[in-house]
Amino acid sequence: MTHPFHPLFGRQLPCVGKRYNRYGERLLLQGDGATIWSVPPQWTDLVSPDPEIVMGHGRALLRAVDPTYDPT
Repeated sequence: MTHPFHPLFGRQLPCVGKRYNRYGERLLLQGDGATIWSVPPQWTDLVSPDPEIVMGHGRALLRAVDPTYDPT
C-alpha cells in the first residue's frame, strides 16, 4: 500500500482479484484473516508511475484528471 493516508500504508498485501465499478478498476487485497480491502490500483505499487507526476517530480498537489471523492 503506497497511499500515505491509508491505514495499511507500507504493508505488503496479497492481491486476490480485481473488480470494476462505475469509478473504474479496484484491486482486492487480503488483509489479516479474511478481511478484503477494495482499493484503487493507484494506491498500490502494482501500476506504473503516472507520467505527469514523474515529469513534475511529485510537486503537484492535484491534477485536473483526478476524480471527485470516492466514498467506497
